[in-house]
Amino acid sequence: MIRTWKLLGYPAILTAALAAAPTWAGGDETGKQNTDKKSNVTLEDIREGLQSVQKKLEEFRLGANIMGEEVRILKEKVAQLQKDVDSLKASRTSTSNYQPAPPSPGAGTGRIRLVNTWPEKITVFLNDKSFPVEPNREITVQDVPAGSFTYFILGSRPDNSVVQITDKQPRTLAANETFTIHVHPH
Repeated sequence: MIRTWKLLGYPAILTAALAAAPTWAGGDETGKQNTDKKSNVTLEDIREGLQSVQKKLEEFRLGANIMGEEVRILKEKVAQLQKDVDSLKASRTSTSNYQPAPPSPGAGTGRIRLVNTWPEKITVFLNDKSFPVEPNREITVQDVPAGSFTYFILGSRPDNSVVQITDKQPRTLAANETFTIHVHPH
């Protein structure tokens, strides 16, 4: 049966192919030129689409240039901030708020002698207690607990302005010792 189909099928296909009349692109029966309007419209659409894509690509390039400039500016600002932070770290000073430990029982006491040869009245702050000393005078502070202590000195001028003569100074006082703080002009 397949042999019969093969015998009849090939000539039938060949006959059908030859029976269809070919159409030529050059024209039709009336002799007019065949125009394919769909192809022209499609080509125009493709041209317009291509131009639109080119415009958008140019806009994206401009946007990328602007964003690139903004990124560069941001990088410069971050670099400047880093320099500022580094300079702050380098110039940072610290202040210790260390308070001397209270003396241990039986540690004893000592004395601190305050001598003022400064031309104005001074005030010595000894363990945060103030001791005013007139010019060319001296005071002895008795029964200061032995151990660590701190002091700093402020001066007052005739116009009642205050000047800091020394920063806070940590010192150690031994039992039965006399420690002298002498304030004098340079």
